[in-house]
Amino acid sequence: MAEDKLLQKYLQSSDKDLRYMALSDLGNKITSEKRSNIAEVFSSGDFIATLIQALKDPAPEVQQEAAQCVSLVSLKISDQTLEYVVEQLLVEYSKSYEKNYIAALWMILSRSDAQSSLSHLYNTKIFPKIITILETQSVESEESLSLISLANDSMGLYSSSLSALPADVASASFQVFQKYSKESPRVSISKKSINCICILSMYGPEQCLNTLLNILKVELMDKPSKQDLYTAVLLLNQILIVSTNSSSEHSIKFSASAPGYLTVILNLLKDDYDSFDTVQLLLNTLSLLVKCQNPIVENTCKDLINVLKEKIQFDPNVVSDAEDDEDMEDFDEEDDFGSMYEDEEDNAWLIRREAISVASSIVTSHVELLSVLWEDLGEYILKALCDREDNVKIFAIGFLELFCEQILVWKSENSKPKGKRKFSELSSLSNSTPDEIFARSLPLLCTFYEKLSKKSPLSVKTGLVNLASQIFRAVPDKLDNHFIGLMSILDSFQNYTTLELRLKLDIVNLVSAIVSSNVKPVYLEKLQPLITSLLISSSQDKYLELVFKAIQAEILQCEYYAHVTPNVLRDEIMQMANANIGLFSSGNLDQRIRTSLIEFLTKVVVYYHNNISTEFLYSVITVLANKLDEEPTRIQAANALAEIFLRTESLNLLRENHTTMLQKILASCILYAKKADFSLVINSLRLLQILLPTIPYILSEDKTNELTEFLISLELVEPEAVIAKYDCLSEIPLGFLKHFRGVIISNLISLLEHNEIPDDPAFVDSFVKLALKIADQELISDFIRQLSTLQKSLQESFVVGLIANKLTELSGNTSMAQTIFDDLQNPKLEKRRKIFSTCFVASLVCSDDRQTAGSYFQALTNQLNSPNEEITQAAAVGVGRLAAKDELFVQTLCTLYDSDAYPRELLLTSFTNVLKNQLSAETAENIWTTVCRFLGDGDVTKLHISECLGLLLLQESVNLYPKLLELSTKETSELKMQALSILRFSLSYHHRKWCNAQKTTFFSVYKLINDSDVHVREEALQLLLTAIRNKPKFIEEIFTDLISALYSKSSVDPDSIRTVQMGPFQHKVDDCLLHRQLVFEIVYSLLEFPESRNNIDLFMQITTMGLKDEQYINLLSISILEKLIEIGPSDVFQRLDYVLEPLKDILKKQSNEKSLKTDSDNIHDLVRAALRVVISLKAKYNNPEVLALDNETRKGPYALEYLNVENELKSLKIVEAN
Repeated sequence: MAEDKLLQKYLQSSDKDLRYMALSDLGNKITSEKRSNIAEVFSSGDFIATLIQALKDPAPEVQQEAAQCVSLVSLKISDQTLEYVVEQLLVEYSKSYEKNYIAALWMILSRSDAQSSLSHLYNTKIFPKIITILETQSVESEESLSLISLANDSMGLYSSSLSALPADVASASFQVFQKYSKESPRVSISKKSINCICILSMYGPEQCLNTLLNILKVELMDKPSKQDLYTAVLLLNQILIVSTNSSSEHSIKFSASAPGYLTVILNLLKDDYDSFDTVQLLLNTLSLLVKCQNPIVENTCKDLINVLKEKIQFDPNVVSDAEDDEDMEDFDEEDDFGSMYEDEEDNAWLIRREAISVASSIVTSHVELLSVLWEDLGEYILKALCDREDNVKIFAIGFLELFCEQILVWKSENSKPKGKRKFSELSSLSNSTPDEIFARSLPLLCTFYEKLSKKSPLSVKTGLVNLASQIFRAVPDKLDNHFIGLMSILDSFQNYTTLELRLKLDIVNLVSAIVSSNVKPVYLEKLQPLITSLLISSSQDKYLELVFKAIQAEILQCEYYAHVTPNVLRDEIMQMANANIGLFSSGNLDQRIRTSLIEFLTKVVVYYHNNISTEFLYSVITVLANKLDEEPTRIQAANALAEIFLRTESLNLLRENHTTMLQKILASCILYAKKADFSLVINSLRLLQILLPTIPYILSEDKTNELTEFLISLELVEPEAVIAKYDCLSEIPLGFLKHFRGVIISNLISLLEHNEIPDDPAFVDSFVKLALKIADQELISDFIRQLSTLQKSLQESFVVGLIANKLTELSGNTSMAQTIFDDLQNPKLEKRRKIFSTCFVASLVCSDDRQTAGSYFQALTNQLNSPNEEITQAAAVGVGRLAAKDELFVQTLCTLYDSDAYPRELLLTSFTNVLKNQLSAETAENIWTTVCRFLGDGDVTKLHISECLGLLLLQESVNLYPKLLELSTKETSELKMQALSILRFSLSYHHRKWCNAQKTTFFSVYKLINDSDVHVREEALQLLLTAIRNKPKFIEEIFTDLISALYSKSSVDPDSIRTVQMGPFQHKVDDCLLHRQLVFEIVYSLLEFPESRNNIDLFMQITTMGLKDEQYINLLSISILEKLIEIGPSDVFQRLDYVLEPLKDILKKQSNEKSLKTDSDNIHDLVRAALRVVISLKAKYNNPEVLALDNETRKGPYALEYLNVENELKSLKIVEAN
């Protein structure tokens, strides 16, 4: 075998280079071979022994290559051989303590493709052996450090399997790590041991976490001693870090106890310590605790701030007599601090920096504390800006940046309803809003900016630039008197061009923030030359990100001046514009920059077209015409040219002096109008439409005919594109269109006949405009006759009727209108033309001639008794549309509804069309009374009534909601259901005026979920579903009562189950099944509300009942459980016993040969959902019962399906891949 030969070559060579090459070739060979082939080589055992022996090679590089070969071999051998390799490595290490064996073992363990097969081996062999060796080692030896490092790193990789560690191994390992953490004088060993304890506690058997919690309790709470304090605090610090990155059940358990340590650490910080390291560690731990403490109670908050006040000022080396609260006005960056401090090299600044870091954690995690934090701590943070240590200054600046960012978060959250906010206010601690209280400190902050030395470190100045940007964004309305002070930071940069890229970007972002804040022009005036120079310089930089940001800032600047000083063209804007025109010639521009340049130049021309020179205008149009021919910018250039031509006189100027330019742009439009890119086609046609009035000046007759023929030939079907095409044709002079009259008419008819007709006024107007331009009276009449024969849907037929109506009206063809009206009254007219004439008459404009309108109305109502259903439906809609133009006809409709002259179902359709317009209160109430008079008589469907009366509730009548409330209190179930259905329909619409009335009615009517009639309850539940989707604020106010009511309705009621005899068989019927299904649909929807987090227990109980119900409810319950795991993992963990047994029962369900396909599919879907939950539970919680269920499922009948679901969840990153 080639592998044996390579090893022989290694053994026989005395040259280290040849030995290295032999092992390198062996590694390549192992990589290329299949696992089965490699395994055969190891049958004798000599191969492994020789390879491990190579780890002792005297040449370090050969040792490293041997370790690589060992790790490669581990991937392609049997588990039994792999176990032998690992054991040999550990045995050899225990003999010689050579690090090469540890290196090889680590390379095996760290390979991601080997970890799944190594998990069991790691728990049973590798990890226990590491612990055994550590027990025999000195706590400070180099060998111990190697092993502790291996344990620390490997435990992190195999954390998910640590829960399966035997109890004795876990206990022994905990003791070993604890011994090393306390007794080792080497800091690296001690810290790694502590981290091992934390990983073991968080992922190992629960006994480890319990031991850890007991240690923390004793050493931090019960019997704290300064001797062991550092180790105990470090242990708490590390477990906080580990738990933050874990979602195991142990993490949840620890998180529940972690807040209790906040008071402990605060009390410890009040003491004095010899070592700064201890104080720094306490503060770092405090920062971690602050993030997981929610909320921070009032007394704790005060203690926390008092501690931070002391530590931010902590400086034991101060010898100056200066007062602590000396004003920042006396601060000078160039002051000599040597006379004020005994020791310039002290480390007290680390304490001050860490204290500021804690304050930053509070700001990040507790937006509700912004006001009180700044009120009590702000002055100390500002004083930290004057610290002699630059690191402290940088952290203070970072805190201020973060504070300003969180002010924006606070504003955003505070604008939401209280139930939707992520925080609650601590109003008892502060009466000011964060932006107001921060603004009071701006004078002091500006003093610091103004006195900043040009010699200050670049990191400090960079931080101050970013801080200024955040201030302009956070409190833009409070900066008028502080603008100059904040902007003095720019004076500290002597040469902008020499600055590094990051700082240039920050300065450009500052300029954008300034302009966006709408600062007064008088303040911006002094800085404008500097800003202009800075932006032009940045826009010509070689770094594209900086160029893009600079041009975006120029756009903001252009918009700003157009707003504050309209029609005044500033020199600075022209300087930028000229520079940007030149920038287009650069080839090194990406799409974003080109688009931004086009936007900027367009705005300059549009905003200042009365002030710019003709030469500049031509330059811009030339640039845009060129960009119209370039692939990335065609659409943007077309839009820009269209906007410029529409809003300026530039088109006339070009027509007179630059016809060649117009011809070029026109040719580009024609070229791109036939492309496949829809956006490009639309924008090209729109630009072409604007250019078409100039064609007599720029095109010959032959070219104009070609253009007309081209436009006609465009096969477009999208409404927007068709409108653009027709608008273009309408701009062609009539003399040219006449040559194509027949083709155009045929094209128009064909479009209506073979495509869906859009109900779009713009389409109708464009269509009619073109038809009228090319057709005379006779042709219009013939055209309308063709329209009358089109076979279209009812909605499309009304569009056709409207087109015909406009054609007759605008052409003055009254005889044609009369003919169609006569057709409507002809009882023998064939169906298609009857529907057309109905739609036509319904679209007629009645003007002030009520008699004529009355004849139209009567003719339409007569069609309601037609034997043809399509005609009656068209008539019903037509009557409504016509009645909407005159309330007198609405009164007539009410009269007709009272009579039996016409079907009430059709008249309801008429009412529904009427109600799309606003009516008087009296008319609206009359309709309500009329329709309600016949409720329950069976002539009309409940849904149709609900639609009509639901729309009616949007009318301007104060009495309709009380009428609905009255209807809901009727004794008959049918009327209650009707009331619920009407309200449900109205919830789909928003009417600001009646919002309160609608809410009040809803709060009363939804309580019908407790009605004795199951059908009423079902309708009430449907109402709740609609409210959840359309009126979530209503639900927020009744959430607690609602979830309690739903809980009482989620269980199976034995009294609702009855037996029905079906031939020789008996069949059980559950009358409340639909009722419960609706309950669970609502429960699932309620999980989207923040209030659900306060009711996890009720949701879990409902879910448990649902898991024992029928299949659809099972499926809904599993979905609810998945959502609960996501939003309340700790609460679900505490109630896992509720759901595990029902899940087991679901996973036992199987279809059989006699099952219908739908039943089999339903069971399959249900089992997959259950598998999803089991896998998610296993990933979330290291619970023995969950692991047992998972293991049982893996080996059960759905083992293959389990793997498929697991892979899907991994691909979606719902669970982590191994």
